[in-house]
Order: sequence, then structure tokens, then C-alpha cells
Amino acid sequence: MESDLSDHFLYYLLHSVNFINNDAAVPGLNRKQAYSNEVLVSKSGLIEQFEELVKPLYDQKKSLIKMNDNLEKTKNQLLPRLISGKLSVENLDIQLPPSMQSDQPDRADEAAA
Repeated sequence: MESDLSDHFLYYLLHSVNFINNDAAVPGLNRKQAYSNEVLVSKSGLIEQFEELVKPLYDQKKSLIKMNDNLEKTKNQLLPRLISGKLSVENLDIQLPPSMQSDQPDRADEAAA
């Protein structure tokens, strides 16, 4: 489908249109009904403002998904090594942020004692 409108605007526009034919015995997508739907499109200046607001959000979403995928791959590689003992954490100097430090021992530490 070719359009002069931005992809983000088209995404929201198409999500707002009902393409399902409920008049049939088995409701579903009907090409004739889809083509008969009329949609209102704002002036181009308003669509450009929409794009300026939405594009950074989509860019951030794309970046966060990529980072999350990378973290998941790292976790999947490290966790088996940690559990099996192939990767030791005994000699690591782990600095916890102040919010994670407490004077009280963990319940796991108490149970081990």
C-alpha cells in the first residue's frame, strides 16, 4: 500500500477502523467492506506534529527492545555457567548501590547459618 502519510499515523489510523464483517455467518475480513470504509485525514501540518511527537517514542521502543534482547541473550549464556559453577563470583568486588545495602542479614543468610 502506497501512501504519503507517515507509517506511524497509518498504524494508528488502521487500528481505529473496523475491518471485520459481522453480517456474515462467519465474521471475518471482507475486502469489499474494508475498501468501503471512509476515514478522515487531518491537515498535513497536524499529521507532521503527530509524527514529531510519536517518532521518538517508537525509536525509544525499538532501542529498548534491542537492549532487552541483548540482556536476555547475556542472561541465557551466563545463568547456566553460574549454576554449574563454571563461572565463579567469589572473587568479584560487587558494589551494591546504597538502596540495596542493609544492616540486616538476608533471610537466605539466616537460613544458611
